[in-house]
Amino acid sequence: MTLPPLLEAQLESLLHDVHPHELRESSAHLSERYRSGHSTSAPRAATAIDALGYAATRMPATYGAVVQTLSAVHQALPDFAPQSLLDVGSGPGTALWAALAQFPSIADVTALEREPAMRDLGSKLAAFAPDPLRHAQWLDHGLGQAPLKPHDLIIAAYVVGELRPDEAQSQVKALWEAARGVLVVVEPGTPDGFSRIRRLREDLIRAGAQVVAPCPHSQSCPIADGDWCHFAQRIQRTRRHRQLKGADAPFEDEKFSYVAVTRQGVYDRSSRVLRHPQIESGRITLSLCGPDGLTTQVVTRRDPHFKEARKTRWGEVFPPGRK
Repeated sequence: MTLPPLLEAQLESLLHDVHPHELRESSAHLSERYRSGHSTSAPRAATAIDALGYAATRMPATYGAVVQTLSAVHQALPDFAPQSLLDVGSGPGTALWAALAQFPSIADVTALEREPAMRDLGSKLAAFAPDPLRHAQWLDHGLGQAPLKPHDLIIAAYVVGELRPDEAQSQVKALWEAARGVLVVVEPGTPDGFSRIRRLREDLIRAGAQVVAPCPHSQSCPIADGDWCHFAQRIQRTRRHRQLKGADAPFEDEKFSYVAVTRQGVYDRSSRVLRHPQIESGRITLSLCGPDGLTTQVVTRRDPHFKEARKTRWGEVFPPGRK
């Protein structure tokens, strides 16, 4: 997974004139804050350098997580063709690019972002993008700071963790009320991140939402206490990305938790793979979450789905295409 070529090229052009030392300092600070899991109302990017540092280090991973999430939404709701998109806590607009890559039907784009440096960077990155991204409406608001107009698709990626639990509950409820089609919430794939997703999932179900993904049901979450449901997206690192992170590996794995809910009926209730498949000679063991809860399925060569099981990856549905 990589950023779209147009976005990558525009970001690289903006990074070209910034001294590497400034970027490394800013990137190190933001990465440490992300790894620590601290939630705070303080600005994440007070300056243009901060915003660029965030984009250089976190944008590829966030993009990959949102793309995988929206791909799961599309698989479960193949007829969903949103016209309008609202991205809450948009940062430099990462989720906007991901949503338009998955849903070309989107014609109206709105981004809520309270930090001027992020809004400015988001606008610059989209300056040469196709419509409607180039003409996206950027609003100077954080989550809960403005009345929300109805939108077909609403995304809140890596933003709920910045709120107190009571604030998160009320603000996600407001997002749900404004979602005409699908609401997507993405958080880091940590125990705390999953805990937030789990609480919000329960609240949304009580409000009448149906779960689109990753869960193949809208019942109570069967994950045991002490465990957490999360997924991973492998991100290809550019040379600059490796330099800023002080890393040698050509890739990184972004782990994330998410929930997507809808007002529509959900017809694809295939089980989802919750762990890396265990592959042995002639047999594959899958840890699944299905309509009936958690199961372990052993697929052997005699099974008609053996070839499909060999291709199935963590986070995908199994068997693929079953309705």
